[in-house]
Amino acid sequence: MGSFNNPCEIPRTRRLLCLGDFNGLSAARRQRKWWQLPRFYDAEPYLKQDPDDLEFQVQPGKIGRKQLADRRQTQVLLRRDYMVDAAAYLNAPWDPTVGHWEDGRGDPDPWGRRRIDLILATRPVAPALISYATHRSSAGDRASDHRSPFTEFDPGKIVRDLVDTAGATDARSGSHWRKPVLRRPVHKDVAFLTRTRVSNS
Repeated sequence: MGSFNNPCEIPRTRRLLCLGDFNGLSAARRQRKWWQLPRFYDAEPYLKQDPDDLEFQVQPGKIGRKQLADRRQTQVLLRRDYMVDAAAYLNAPWDPTVGHWEDGRGDPDPWGRRRIDLILATRPVAPALISYATHRSSAGDRASDHRSPFTEFDPGKIVRDLVDTAGATDARSGSHWRKPVLRRPVHKDVAFLTRTRVSNS
């Protein structure tokens, strides 16, 4: 993936894709229209459901009240864009990964259609994401109560998120980090991110 010109620059964020059954809704938001406020990519599914079935799905203290989904599983990972939810990042059509399954008596999923199987990408990988979808097949639906999401990405568009450690100061100095900006790549297929230290004085 190339080398660094400045020995004081070190990778700030690992380049990772995380796929899994999170058993919870994503905290990712998207803005459908430029004049609208960002809303959760996954709408609230539990507002009118039976409280007896929501012990692990709803925020603590909300059962039987305003039954908002517990999104803490991803809230920390998505904070400050450390990671992105691939589906929301690409503005892909919403597609549930559970809710199609019936139990042995033919009863449907008590919590309905939800997207709780997620693909998260760290900030350097986000620009490389190309597409997102959920695998659907009759064989897959018979084999599992979860449908698997998948994504395509271009390795040549993965960037490096760097921090300049030369003369770094702590928070008490009045310095802060500016939003990352793209640097010219060392190799033609590699782009770099850097942060610039700015003094308030």
